[in-house]
Amino acid sequence: LVDDPAELLLLHCAHWGRAELARRRERSGQMGFAQLLEQLDPGPDPAEPSPLLEAVAQRYRAALIDEFQDTDPLQWRILQRAFTGREPGHLMVMVGDPKQAIYRFRGGELATYRMAAQSASERYGLTENRRSSAALVEGLNALMQPGLVRSDLEVPAVQAKAQKGTLQLPQGEAPLQLLPLEPTQLESQIAALCQQLLERRLVLRHGDQERTLRPGDLCLLVGRHSQAESLRAALERRQLPSRLVSRGDVFESLGATALQRLLDALAHPGDPGRQRLLAASPLLGWSAAELQSSPPERWDQLAAELSQWAQQLPRLGLTGVLAELLAAEGLARLSLRGRALADLQQAAELVQEQMHSQGLGAVAAADWLRNLRLQEERDPAEEHLCRSDAAESAIAVVTVHRSKGLEYPVVICPHLWKAPAAPKAGSQRLGRRWLPPGATQPQLDLHLNPYWGSGRQAASQDHNAQLQEAERLAYVACTRAQHLLVLGWPGAELAEAGNPLSPWLDNRNLTALHPIDPAQLPPLQRPWSPDPESGELELGPTPSRSLDSRWGRASYSAWTHSDAALPPQARDEGRDNDALTPSDDSSETVPAAEATSWPVLGPLAHFPRGAGPGDALHRMLEQVEFHQLADNPEASRAVLLQELERAALDPEQIEPLLQGLQLVASSPLGGALGSCRLADLASSSWLSELNFDLPLAHGDRDRLVRSSGLAAAFAQHPGGRFGADYAEQLRGLQVASRGFLTGSIDLVFQWQERWWVADWKSNWLGRRDSQGQVVACGPADYNQPAMAELMARSHYPLQAHLYLVALHRYLHWRLPGYDPAHHLGGYAYVFLRGMAGPAAQAEAQQGAGVPGVLVDTPPLTRLL
Repeated sequence: LVDDPAELLLLHCAHWGRAELARRRERSGQMGFAQLLEQLDPGPDPAEPSPLLEAVAQRYRAALIDEFQDTDPLQWRILQRAFTGREPGHLMVMVGDPKQAIYRFRGGELATYRMAAQSASERYGLTENRRSSAALVEGLNALMQPGLVRSDLEVPAVQAKAQKGTLQLPQGEAPLQLLPLEPTQLESQIAALCQQLLERRLVLRHGDQERTLRPGDLCLLVGRHSQAESLRAALERRQLPSRLVSRGDVFESLGATALQRLLDALAHPGDPGRQRLLAASPLLGWSAAELQSSPPERWDQLAAELSQWAQQLPRLGLTGVLAELLAAEGLARLSLRGRALADLQQAAELVQEQMHSQGLGAVAAADWLRNLRLQEERDPAEEHLCRSDAAESAIAVVTVHRSKGLEYPVVICPHLWKAPAAPKAGSQRLGRRWLPPGATQPQLDLHLNPYWGSGRQAASQDHNAQLQEAERLAYVACTRAQHLLVLGWPGAELAEAGNPLSPWLDNRNLTALHPIDPAQLPPLQRPWSPDPESGELELGPTPSRSLDSRWGRASYSAWTHSDAALPPQARDEGRDNDALTPSDDSSETVPAAEATSWPVLGPLAHFPRGAGPGDALHRMLEQVEFHQLADNPEASRAVLLQELERAALDPEQIEPLLQGLQLVASSPLGGALGSCRLADLASSSWLSELNFDLPLAHGDRDRLVRSSGLAAAFAQHPGGRFGADYAEQLRGLQVASRGFLTGSIDLVFQWQERWWVADWKSNWLGRRDSQGQVVACGPADYNQPAMAELMARSHYPLQAHLYLVALHRYLHWRLPGYDPAHHLGGYAYVFLRGMAGPAAQAEAQQGAGVPGVLVDTPPLTRLL
């Protein structure tokens, strides 16, 4: 009266949900591998037609099915319909070992194997072992002589045929060993055993070669990942390197998780939650006690360091920040985690590559990594597969399911004395697969109570199946060793009921089981240390010719600034950084503004200067909608706050920032652009951050692009704001390049059928008083002569012309009927701190220049 209505309701909901999922998949045209099998299923009726399987049978006359013990009933129906009961000449060979049927959770059923075996016309046994040494095979034959009693499977004796060398054990010591365990100290004892095995310096001999046992020769087999992590922590306490053998995707590794913590903290340096996650990660390795008791000053110091690294990220790169974060102590700590350090470095290189190619900062890189790691059923690319060399020098910790097909010189099984737990009072396991009395196929059903009725029958059947599979898992675990197998055993009194080891260890004929004395295990106070490397370091071959440094990637930034002043991003990608100009903080070189009606202090007069704030302003303008910024600046508040936090800038800057960027969007550009405002641009008429690569002097190997040639273009084609006088300044640059010119244009936009280049500049053209207080920095200081002088001194005309050449070639490829005389405009350099807003409308309507914007239309002959 109580349980049945609930069971029926849940049963209805579950089956309705499965049916609804199928309907939605059908509507969307999506399916997975399971659905492919379902669509191919011929059903239990052999008379039901299946044209596709008939076509398969006609095309293929022989089929070889490997790992057949993992076949589920649906797969068997497909194979049976396609390849059995055919005319003579058809052959199906099934290769499998029922003792290794361990994928019940995926639908593989031992009953399916037995059904297929009974229908086979011929059966052959494989009784040669090509993995383990003769002595170990002899011990395993004796250990497993009772067979798999719960699965009702025999374990026939096999013959040793392996050719994999020998492990030199002391006289009288058997390769099948038993370690008495204290369950509460299991992890510590196993770690001590690993240390002892390495310190004994047992010799592995293969042919004429021999070496001592290394950490990579040891494998710990576990049933669950929680057991693996506990064992790895115990190994780490003894300074023993370990690795968790996974599917091989580096972004699923511990190193990638730690890298995510770092990127999240760099993206939000002031977030306490992200600080704690980073501190608890392997990168910093703070203990639980440190996390709880660290004073506020320590957290403040960490926040300051994160803020500093976030600002240095464009210059150092992600791998550089990692190097500064870890230092010697962090490298040593991570090296004890086996593959963690190598996986961290590989993941960092891959993320750094994305940051480089896509121009990502900390926030975008953190999001990119998070989205990749959260993708379900991801097929890792070749470069994402773990390539760690350290994988061979660390103790492998592997789940038994994952170990199938693998082999190791020494295998230790600490948990085989455990057994699947029986259903407990109050347990409510939903979706139990079971075979009801009289049924021929298993079914999925729901049962709330495992103590009476069909619920009890299903729970009992499920538990028996778990015990049988645990027995088969133990068989797989014990057959992974090449030379030495160690079984953990707490004694018959403490071993869990139903464990797979008891039937084997109770075998009276078992005599070749060597006991290990726990009292001889090394203490925790004496951690393991590897033997020093032997041999001498030698230099590799020296190149006979010097590298040709004249060919490579160049950029405006690399041409106009010394390499020491440039971050790698500016050198490699040509990303502009106006904060590098020498005039940014040189008030004495800036003449006082003439008396005008323009404000002397703009909203951005006190906005921080430097590379970080300049990049932040660029990112903000890349994300906002100009019309929205002009009419409703509050709608952009969230984006601006996010970028302020990302750059570790004071959130109190938000109000003047909103005012300043509103002036940028609502100010007319003046000059040849007249009353055009950024807010007037249609959403489809502009592009942000247009990256380009232009070839430089590819035809002639001896011809270089030099500053003299660039200067000649200005001198020989007069016109525009910058001509012969600027050409003389340009000759002073040290330019000699061949290869590619790379760059990134802040904004490309169309106005009245012409395409223009716009570039954001955050240069500071202000004045201070004798006490260093800012007294002027606004539209009055950003008049046309002052901006022209700054542009020439900073070689912005060269940058603008390079951008126009890139735009010209882009339009030539992408714009049908392109005519530069009709479609190519010029450039507008927007100095963000000097914008006047709508107050400059009168000057703009007259075609005059306006404060904060320098517009120019250079002659086409100079560009083409």
